[in-house]
Amino acid sequence: QDSIPVTHIVDKTYFIYPNDEGAEGSTDAFANLHAAMLRKKVVAIGELLTRVTAIPRMVAIFPQAERLEEGGQVTPPGMIIVSLPYE
Repeated sequence: QDSIPVTHIVDKTYFIYPNDEGAEGSTDAFANLHAAMLRKKVVAIGELLTRVTAIPRMVAIFPQAERLEEGGQVTPPGMIIVSLPYE
């Protein structure tokens, strides 16, 4: 996460997680990708299209590990998507 300077974050961020209702098998694929990214300590670069009519944005995709404390879950597992100032 230190590889992307905070000055390069130009838009809102998104938190994503799988949904098997929309795409069957997405939870397994997501969990495997998430675990591999955490294990290798890497950030993915991708393209985000929020709507069919929207302009695609280049994004950085950071895995977020689940964090548990005595009271329960503090942060859920998932991925954080950050828009980058590039096209």
